[in-house]
Amino acid sequence: MTENEALDLYATLPLNADEYTPQDCVNANKILGWWYGLLKENAPQDACLNPVYKVYFRAGLLACREYMARFVEPESPTIAASIRANWWPALGPDPGPPRKHEWSELTEGEYGTPSFRCKTAEEVSPSIEALPVALGFLEAK
Repeated sequence: MTENEALDLYATLPLNADEYTPQDCVNANKILGWWYGLLKENAPQDACLNPVYKVYFRAGLLACREYMARFVEPESPTIAASIRANWWPALGPDPGPPRKHEWSELTEGEYGTPSFRCKTAEEVSPSIEALPVALGFLEAK
């Protein structure tokens, strides 16, 4: 994948999470893999900065938390808010609900300038990396 192909693919991703499809998650992972120079055919670890088991464990937790909150929300918005507010502190800061990444979470500097670079695993937590994966879990039909 070339730089222009990655940027073109990113431009096709919807801004509204309600419109995010499983294919969008696949495309986002392709883009991430290209940015980090790690993506190889059929190698999920190479698509992640952090160990894949940490990313997918957190993705499962995030998706489950949001799924439970959505389930109870029609009857009790207060309980739904409480579910969303709980997080396992040992896993680091709460990354919030499943969503697409912000470009600034993955890169540093302005695109097209010499200071532009991709962030390292030390700069991107497994919980942040798990956000679009969790979104894909929730949106899968």
